[in-house]
Amino acid sequence: MSEEEIKKLFSQNLNFYLSLNGKVQKDLVNYMHVSSSTASNWCTGQKLPRMDKIQSIANWLGIEKSDLLENKLALPDTSYKLDH
Repeated sequence: MSEEEIKKLFSQNLNFYLSLNGKVQKDLVNYMHVSSSTASNWCTGQKLPRMDKIQSIANWLGIEKSDLLENKLALPDTSYKLDH
């Protein structure tokens, strides 16, 4: 998997688990003590946090680090549309 694919997958998983836990990007900013632009970069797949930060986010969300880095959710790919 390329670094770009990993960043995209991380951002999808991060946004999913933030939503699942009723949290928003501002909560991530406050918990991680990072700038809003840093959190935005993580949530949009522009950048990937260091592994220690990924572990901290996972702990905060009550999930495993692998839940953020692996495709366990089988999220639908929004780049295509099914025709009926």
